[in-house]
Amino acid sequence: MKGLAERIARALQKLRTGGVQAAKAGSEQAQAVYRSVKHPQRFAKTKAEKQKLLAATVQQSEELIARTQAELQQGSARCGRVKQRAAATLRRMVAVARTLLPQIKQWMKTGKVATEKILHAGRPAARAIPKGKGKVKFGMKWLSKRVKGGYLFGKRVAPRADETQMPEEAVQAYRQVFGAKATPKLGVYDRGARLPAAAAKLTKAGVRKVGIPPRGPGAWLVGAQEQKVVKSERGKTEGSIGRLKSRKYGFSHRQERSVETQDAAGQRAIVSANLTTLMRDLVAQAKPAR
Repeated sequence: MKGLAERIARALQKLRTGGVQAAKAGSEQAQAVYRSVKHPQRFAKTKAEKQKLLAATVQQSEELIARTQAELQQGSARCGRVKQRAAATLRRMVAVARTLLPQIKQWMKTGKVATEKILHAGRPAARAIPKGKGKVKFGMKWLSKRVKGGYLFGKRVAPRADETQMPEEAVQAYRQVFGAKATPKLGVYDRGARLPAAAAKLTKAGVRKVGIPPRGPGAWLVGAQEQKVVKSERGKTEGSIGRLKSRKYGFSHRQERSVETQDAAGQRAIVSANLTTLMRDLVAQAKPAR
């Protein structure tokens, strides 16, 4: 709510500077919401008091969004560039608020983080990702692929992307890199994908062996020897993801402000890791020649 009010206040201030007199009251209201956001944590002594103050802030935010929508309807499409950008910001914040405020209300009522809860008003693609048993991860969901030798490639996917679809997505991404007819002999994925459904898709795509661990007491679709390979490759993949998230490559906790630059920063981290792996292989090949 702090980020929401802050962005609305800045946009309304630009409209106010541009001569839109109606923006003055909205700007003051946004600043009031901005100031009240941390009040429950600073001054509330009991949980009930904190909930009461937080509910008042949510109500103020809803009133601010209603005022913002009314001012947008009164605005003219033939205004200057600065006003147009400010109006576009207000439209984005109204869209974010339609999702965010009900999610906050749900958290206040149940104490549980809403599925796909928006984490940042300026980066609505970053969401809460429930992982079961009360565990929640926060951020953007990526499908990371590792090929033999430790080389990586990947892309951002939707926060609630179906895990069962991901093995097939990985094969399609593999073909984008290695050619339209290229097909891995062994497809490895974790047990997040439902084995029967994922296996059918991979088999149809031409993958000979499906190395996905079954859920519960289910049976593997590969023999004991391939199972060892699958477990080894899964461990290497997790290690590669941890390597990407290290401070050296900066895949996690990026400070970019837009979804596009977030995606670019993720790809930059992957390329950097691959270049390091390539130099390692080149040095290893040069040693026997020496």
